Amino acid sequence: MDLDPETAVKTRQKLFKVMASEKARVHGFYSPWPGLGNFYPNAINTLAIPNVLVGDLN
Repeated sequence: MDLDPETAVKTRQKLFKVMASEKARVHGFYSPWPGLGNFYPNAINTLAIPNVLVGDLN
């Protein structure tokens, strides 16, 4: 879908809207450790909130 920029934008907007309505937990390779986060609905669009681990993992 990235070959057609218009379709790519529409697809991502639709996917983000679904993930926000379900408050889905997602994994992102370029997100802070551990790369997990959630999407939440917002008045204008969706918010991606990373889940950052704090503390000793041992």
